[in-house]
Amino acid sequence: MRENQSTKPIYRRVYYLASGLTYLAVLLRSILLYQGNPHLPEVVGLLLVFLLLFLIVSISSIDIGKWFHVYLSVQTILICLLMFMPDHPYYDYFTILFGILGMQAMQSLSYQNAIEWISFFFLLMGVRFISLQGVLKGFLNVILFGAVIIFLSAFSITTRRAQIANDHNQSLMKLLEDANLQLETHSDTLKRLGIARERQRLARDLHDSVTQTIFSLSG
Repeated sequence: MRENQSTKPIYRRVYYLASGLTYLAVLLRSILLYQGNPHLPEVVGLLLVFLLLFLIVSISSIDIGKWFHVYLSVQTILICLLMFMPDHPYYDYFTILFGILGMQAMQSLSYQNAIEWISFFFLLMGVRFISLQGVLKGFLNVILFGAVIIFLSAFSITTRRAQIANDHNQSLMKLLEDANLQLETHSDTLKRLGIARERQRLARDLHDSVTQTIFSLSG
């Protein structure tokens, strides 16, 4: 069940804030670096498609379920177009977008599947960096940008565990409320039974008293 925006826990808001700031940093850097470059509309267009897909999956009420792997594949292709497109003078910082996908993978997939996707992101980064920058410099850049992805993904694990804990607490609260309601109902039933028994006792006492009085008068 998706949470209402007004009641969304703080850790979910921080998750969206981290994703938003990461994307905004990439978008603004692209506009600055590609200013006056004929590739600017192309780069911005790909980034806007990335954002649109992210919003559809993360904020809307659409549950894509098993299609989430397809979503990750499409988003990965968009990032690869930005990274591997010929004649792009700047490409390294686009890999930070993998951090957003890493967070989403940690939120929606099993840990094993999420780690497999993140490992795949590292492989793509390594191929691009090492092919253009050489083994040493490329490997160092993989470590540098990979650290950002790992940090964001690890943060997402925290938010996911917090979500699970919150759902568990909500379930316990519901069970407690149901138990209290049952106790109140049972207490009311016992109270009514007690009143009924007291009335029966008073009726018997009154009947015995009247009978005894009549018997005494007749004697």
